Amino acid sequence: MANFIFLIFYTDMKVSNIFQINTKDNNSTTLKQKNSATEICKNTSDSFCKKVDYILCSKSRRFGELDIVVFKTSISPAKGLLSLLYSTDKNITNALLYKMHTPDELVWMALDVASDDYLSTLKVTKLVGLGSKAFVFELNDGKILKLTNGSHFPNRRKPDFFDVPIIKQGRSCRTYYYIEEKMNQKGLSQEKLQNFIKMVEEKGYTFRDHFHSNEKDKINPKIRTEQFGISKNGQLYLLDPECALAPKKQLAAIKFIKDKFTKIFKVFSLLK
Repeated sequence: MANFIFLIFYTDMKVSNIFQINTKDNNSTTLKQKNSATEICKNTSDSFCKKVDYILCSKSRRFGELDIVVFKTSISPAKGLLSLLYSTDKNITNALLYKMHTPDELVWMALDVASDDYLSTLKVTKLVGLGSKAFVFELNDGKILKLTNGSHFPNRRKPDFFDVPIIKQGRSCRTYYYIEEKMNQKGLSQEKLQNFIKMVEEKGYTFRDHFHSNEKDKINPKIRTEQFGISKNGQLYLLDPECALAPKKQLAAIKFIKDKFTKIFKVFSLLK
């Protein structure tokens, strides 16, 4: 608890000016060349928007599970992240704690997003999902922006036929982003989901986190509909890639590549 309070205090003192960051105004040095929040804040305005409440309302489906956060106006993704951080809304604070998102994580993700030429031009209107790794925003053009601290695909597996098609993706420092079509979650029957999961598992994937904790031990557990969605053309997709672990063959290939890189780095370290 003491560490959490310290992080909040540190965040408030060091990065309270992030809302006012404008990369175009810093001709001498860009955000990408900065190594700490302290250095960034030295070159930004003292007028902070923490007192400006961008959040209109929020809704939680149950404790720790955010359903939606609506912003009063279209704002940058960085402002969206920090609005969540500084919010006193219990639905939001409970969800951040429940999903174990620390203040420093949100701060550095906001810095990554603000320093990216593409992401800094986007505008978000809502937060429509919050997982243990992903912040899912709706853009003002109706598309979805996923921001994750690290790759959203477990063990860096490749996107497959059952994953939501990615329109655009990239990375800014430690933050990964994915632009996707917004999926519809109406009409998701348990039968459809069972057949979908069976089809994916037949390809060698292992599903996880698709049951509620109080359903796991039941004979016929109920599948979490919020992990799935239907596209405009009627195709069913898995919204959260973290739910599907790669087949053993693919995992073996990933491990082989990781081992190769580890050996290469060891060789270079010995040569220095």
